[in-house]
Amino acid sequence: MHIVLDTEFVWQRTYYANLGLIQAAPSADFPAGRLPSRAPRILPLKTDDAKRATAVLIDPLHCPPDVLAGIVADSSVVKIFHDAVQDLQHICRWCGALPVNVFDTRVAAGFAGLSSTISLRLLLSELLGIDLPKTETRTDWMKRPLSREQLEYAADDVVYLGTAAEKLVERAKDLGTCEWMMEEMKALDDPSKYQEDDIAGAWKHVKIPVRAFSSPRQLIRLRELASWRDGTARRRNLPRSWVVDDKVLVSVALNPPASPKEISGKELPRPFAAEFFEVLRIAGEMPEENVPELRDTATSNNRELATKMMAAAAEAAGKARVDAALLGSRSDFTAYCQNPDGPACRLNKGWRREVLGDALVKLLPTDKLI
Repeated sequence: MHIVLDTEFVWQRTYYANLGLIQAAPSADFPAGRLPSRAPRILPLKTDDAKRATAVLIDPLHCPPDVLAGIVADSSVVKIFHDAVQDLQHICRWCGALPVNVFDTRVAAGFAGLSSTISLRLLLSELLGIDLPKTETRTDWMKRPLSREQLEYAADDVVYLGTAAEKLVERAKDLGTCEWMMEEMKALDDPSKYQEDDIAGAWKHVKIPVRAFSSPRQLIRLRELASWRDGTARRRNLPRSWVVDDKVLVSVALNPPASPKEISGKELPRPFAAEFFEVLRIAGEMPEENVPELRDTATSNNRELATKMMAAAAEAAGKARVDAALLGSRSDFTAYCQNPDGPACRLNKGWRREVLGDALVKLLPTDKLI
């Protein structure tokens, strides 16, 4: 039993996305009573297309969130998405449930002889010979009413994906990669992917010139200002940069101005200025403990080694019939170069370790093997 899900949202002038539509396409054995069936909880789609008619277009502006919460958290129901994490972040924030038993067709494609970054449109074309139109990509999904064309476009995103998922599993079985595929899907049950980060760690998302920070006090200012900015952005539901830009935040953390007048209203909007400078003052008086630890940038040797490792990994992935991009990013390989035995290094775990074997170890300098 499964249900295909997708979302349409608007995310331009806010911290959080505004969820405008949730599309659902349940399998034939899915209990009909678990989904809403009437307006205003759904947006009715009048269509002569039997396939599109199977879609349920949930209106999050008028539907209670608990309608979907039970389904999202139900381990007996496979939730199928294309590029699952972002959609699930929006859905989880809306309904408050954490997902289990997720299947991501984008990720699955990488175990089925296709690219793991393939678009939904290309995936359906490759597997089913279906060419989806791209006519409503600029729709404001918060407006009502939505046109028939807009609703048909939204329905098309889910009604074929269940069949596509089945074909991906069949291909992976033929290639001998299905167990790895399912292992990777289990990682999508990790609650941390869908829960908001603690604002205490907001400094980790700031673009930081690592070598410029030379004192604990600078790092404390960075931590406190970044935490304040994220908290303010969430409360006001504004983009972080509308509160204060990274560049200004870092500059002040490094070299606090002697007077608030040294920062213009363009750099720091006046509604936030008083709080900003109060946080800066408090940060200047805090004890030097729990200071953020900045990871130094990779050396040129490690960057070159990471490049060689990525080439070796691509060769190993080709032999194993999986998309090399699934193994890890450049930062994953760089982290491996810096600390090959690190417990958090995912290149040492599960199916990735099985695919890579000793391909990376062979490239390590002898001092890293001691």
